[in-house]
Amino acid sequence: MPNNPIPFAGPVLVLGGGLEGVAAAWGLARRGASVIVVDERDLGSVVIEEERYAAWWPGADESVARLAARGVDLLEHLYAEPGKAFEINRRGHLFVASRAAALSSLRSLAGRLVGRTGGQLREHATTEWYLPSPPKGVRGVPDGFDLLEGASLRSVFPFLGRQVHSGLHVRRAGWVDGGALRGRLAESARLDGAQFVSGRVQGVDQSADGSWSVRLDGGERLLAGAIVVTGAGRGRLARRVGLVEPGLDATWLVARLAGGAALLPPTAPVIVPSDDLALPANPRSLRGGGVGDLVIETTLLGIPSPGTTLSGEDLFRELAASVPLLGGHRGPAPRLSARAAPRSLSPDGRPMIGMTASGMHVVRGLAGAVNLSLAAGEMIGDMLTGAAVPAWAQTLAPARFEDYQVPRGLGVAVRAPVDF
Repeated sequence: MPNNPIPFAGPVLVLGGGLEGVAAAWGLARRGASVIVVDERDLGSVVIEEERYAAWWPGADESVARLAARGVDLLEHLYAEPGKAFEINRRGHLFVASRAAALSSLRSLAGRLVGRTGGQLREHATTEWYLPSPPKGVRGVPDGFDLLEGASLRSVFPFLGRQVHSGLHVRRAGWVDGGALRGRLAESARLDGAQFVSGRVQGVDQSADGSWSVRLDGGERLLAGAIVVTGAGRGRLARRVGLVEPGLDATWLVARLAGGAALLPPTAPVIVPSDDLALPANPRSLRGGGVGDLVIETTLLGIPSPGTTLSGEDLFRELAASVPLLGGHRGPAPRLSARAAPRSLSPDGRPMIGMTASGMHVVRGLAGAVNLSLAAGEMIGDMLTGAAVPAWAQTLAPARFEDYQVPRGLGVAVRAPVDF
């Protein structure tokens, strides 16, 4: 617990009960703040799927790289502590390339990641010194990166096609049961005094003394000393609280093949085809292995036009070049589903954590990354309780967009290339 007194009167209202909101409540409550989480859904009815994590971030500068690494630290600490269990693995992310010329680009990518995370790059001519990842847990997996090519790559990952030339295995990465993790955070926050309220926010008012009042649809008013707005999009909640922020409209597209995880071994990492090395902020990726669904996901800039039908077939066909087993999937089988969800991305690809010009605080633009949610929750807790915050946190403040003009008219097929 910090020695600093909480610099405001009244509780902190966290608006949004998703993973970002519960992580913010956890970060605040563990610092001694009084917290109320408000969501229009009952907490138990909010479905959160498996979430990816990695101790790096596409296009990350030093601040986001540090935020991502801190989030993985917190995730692993939570996993090791006694309490409500959640499943996690450290199978890693595997960037694969089919062209021999791409090997130097993968090596360059590895060099940039080494510079930002401090991990070690290991190049393998054989698999003698390569350590495989277990299906579950985080123990026994090295940090850093493994660069493999040719026969050694296919020896470790035999499900890859023969045309796949090289691969970079980012080790401190994987995915986690997001719903169970949120339950763990909510339980911890409750033990520290946090409350969870079901209700739809109709609007907010601020008094002359800086305190806040939140109006719920049932006529109830909640008084607060501070408000933290969380979530993934510029939707109804943002409009109701008068939050005006820059952002790029995006679509999160997820295709699932029910029971298809058995097509990959239970140790398979997240697979990211990367022949196009001007990688987008959220490239197409495939994960599975073990029992459950095979999942392909990507984020596209823009939102679909009304009436647009989105199918997972194209995603499966594109990835079949790297993983031939996917080529056996034919036709719109009933067990293949696809869904699209709106998502708002920060114009510079970095999260927004801190106070807006209107005096509200936000935890936004995390693009669904579980480790960024944890680190952002800790940071907002530190900010609002007067605890020490690293100097680089200022680079994530919403104030950096005060003069930003929001672009419009982007099509859903347009991607945002970034430099890793």
